[in-house]
Amino acid sequence: MITFDDGSNWQSLRAPSRDSDGRAFECDTSDSERCSLHLHSITTPHNFGRIFSSPAPGFVMGVGHVGEALTTYAESDTFLSTDAGVTWTMARPGAHKYEFGDSGSILVIVNDEEPTDTIQYSTDLGKTWNSYNIGVKLLARGLMTLPDSTSQKFLLLGQVLRRDQKDGVKSVVVVFLDFAKTRSRKCGSGDFENWYARSGKSECLMGHKQWYKRRRPDVDCYVGEKYQDPVVHEDNCRCTDADFECDYNFVRDGNECVPVGPEPIPAGVCTGDPNQTYMGSSGYRKIPGNTCSGGVAKDNQVQKKCSQGNTNQEPSEAAPKEGDVIHQT
Repeated sequence: MITFDDGSNWQSLRAPSRDSDGRAFECDTSDSERCSLHLHSITTPHNFGRIFSSPAPGFVMGVGHVGEALTTYAESDTFLSTDAGVTWTMARPGAHKYEFGDSGSILVIVNDEEPTDTIQYSTDLGKTWNSYNIGVKLLARGLMTLPDSTSQKFLLLGQVLRRDQKDGVKSVVVVFLDFAKTRSRKCGSGDFENWYARSGKSECLMGHKQWYKRRRPDVDCYVGEKYQDPVVHEDNCRCTDADFECDYNFVRDGNECVPVGPEPIPAGVCTGDPNQTYMGSSGYRKIPGNTCSGGVAKDNQVQKKCSQGNTNQEPSEAAPKEGDVIHQT
């Protein structure tokens, strides 16, 4: 499951319509209830460092399965999202270890199911993949780079099977991978684009359009910068229904927020006359952290009869006026 509004709403991961070879999946990917993407997480760790995401804005990778439920790791494939989980593609068939480098401009993967003498890498956000023979056949045990994913250098830790131990190679090897010479120039200001974080349904996320600078996929250059927190740029949006969640004492019933118990009534407002009214919750509140302005105002208080504060429709459950004493049984 994934959320784009700080946990107010959750949805299944949208599965790609086709695999890496262009073939359709066995299930109907338009039906997210029965056919979605499921990823292995911290309960089945197969690498060091981050499980899914990269410090580079929008990049997410994972090993999983498209279907009704998650299968075993050995039956899984490797998936990539470059838009923070809105859409996904199958990067390569089979389970792979993966890492991000040079602020997301390099993606490196290695087979995690069987011995291999080849790593694969992409310098265009996963659109194409290149293969490189490392000269030794090994079982990958770890693929690492700097925790901030800014380096072009990686370490691959592997175990060599006895039948493949030759020419002085022992049972454990460490392979140093340096991609510095794969690109000849450093990126300039014109090599970056504005990448907008979005939920898939709207350009607005948590009440604003949020964008970051990210290297364009079609340029041949390296970022080569030390890590800095991504600079967030925000442009506020007008409020819509998506910017509100159920208020306290309300729960979602379909598309509506309905009360689950008596609503507290301000002290001294209701004095026993059922025709009296008070200003109470509409059932909605703006999601904390949401910055939208104008537009829909679903959190405005509404006028209610005093009897509405009580699920039994008795005259009142209002708190007494300050200083008054009441007896309840």
